[in-house]
Amino acid sequence: MDKLEPFGVHLCFGETSELTGAEQVCATRGATKEASEKIYENLELL
Repeated sequence: MDKLEPFGVHLCFGETSELTGAEQVCATRGATKEASEKIYENLELL
């Protein structure tokens, strides 16, 4: 993720396990405050 960010690459997680434990990292990289909040909101639904 860190290596692709400088190239403007957007990432999509295919499985919940890829995101579990990385919520804070992903949320801090959200393009907007709303995008960052969505990370946490969506994980609460799981």
